[in-house]
Amino acid sequence: MAEWEYIERLRLALNMPLYGGIKSKKRIWQMNYDDANLAFNDYPFKYLMTGMFIPSELIATFDYPFIPTEPLAVSVGMMNYHKGLLERMESRYDGMQLCSAIEIMLGMFEEGLIPPPGAVVFSSYMCEDAQKMYGTIARRYNCPSYFLDIPFNVDNPSALNYVTEQLFELGQFLEEYTGCKMNPDRFRQVIKNSNEANRVRKEVLELRAQYQVTQVSDVFPIYPLFTKFGREDITEIYREIKQEMVKRIENRQIYRHRFRVLWLGMIPLLSNKFMKTLDKNYGISLALEENSIFSLWDKIDEENPWEGLARKTLSYHPLGTVDRRLAAIERFINEYKIDGVIHFSHQGCRVYNGGVSFISAHLKRLGIPFLELSGDILDSRNFNEESYHLRMEAFVELLKSKEGE
Repeated sequence: MAEWEYIERLRLALNMPLYGGIKSKKRIWQMNYDDANLAFNDYPFKYLMTGMFIPSELIATFDYPFIPTEPLAVSVGMMNYHKGLLERMESRYDGMQLCSAIEIMLGMFEEGLIPPPGAVVFSSYMCEDAQKMYGTIARRYNCPSYFLDIPFNVDNPSALNYVTEQLFELGQFLEEYTGCKMNPDRFRQVIKNSNEANRVRKEVLELRAQYQVTQVSDVFPIYPLFTKFGREDITEIYREIKQEMVKRIENRQIYRHRFRVLWLGMIPLLSNKFMKTLDKNYGISLALEENSIFSLWDKIDEENPWEGLARKTLSYHPLGTVDRRLAAIERFINEYKIDGVIHFSHQGCRVYNGGVSFISAHLKRLGIPFLELSGDILDSRNFNEESYHLRMEAFVELLKSKEGE
């Protein structure tokens, strides 16, 4: 059988030159290739497809191939080989107004770029479009599925018990699907792996708060790492990233841009000059991206892992009311010494875009310059670089005026 096209493209991507400061991200591309090769070539029609916000530790306990779909769509956008796919999917799903990342994922299955999964595990968070996609795939390919219902009112005391009970059910679902009993010793080791990876991740974020050692191109492959917590290699990758950052700091390889910006919403993934030239054209560095952090969950209790994973699931700051997101944004501004905030409102993203007016008003009260850019992270037809540059010029003038106060 011929190799799946996505695997071929990933192999080509491994040989592409690296841009940015962090070279250890090459290890992430290699991990993505190895995972996809195992799932698609060795376990076609059998691997697990998961949503981003399913606790990966639970699935990692079974040592069974799984593919988080949203990061896969990210890599497709970065490799820039989805041209024409969006148009074909739009005609096929006319009137559904799906997110472009979801359209690409559906198209990859329908046009045979990747094989269908054997089972689907997804949640009510983050968006309705993802739920439609997972439901469509489960029905079309007759896949068993598990749906994790994450309540909106995450601060309600009953929410923790509700999610904990569902995670236990998910464990039973995975036992039945994989044909393997859950090993308690392996579960404890996976939780230890996750806690250690999270500890090092926080150290990486602390370095970013103090020094500018990353560029925009460093961020794309790094932020989906949290979808695979629990595995030993995730901890190793974070350690490599940290060591490289420390070395760059010691060698004074620090970017000294004029303004530190917090990037909210999604990051444009399609090939474009706009993101690549933020630092050069405007003296702007991305001190932090919302999608690089999502959550700073506490250490998972190794003696009570089910509840610990439920707490992690409920910790994502965009979950629930907009007040949770506002509080997180204000914390990021203080910790990362932010001069201004940019929100990229991805077309069709109701979860992020619905809070923009509240964010704008809140930042105005704090005296923080704010800019909203609207477009699509993958669809070049809805990505107007010229208009972005015009708006950026006005935004930079505002930053300069605040700098002089």
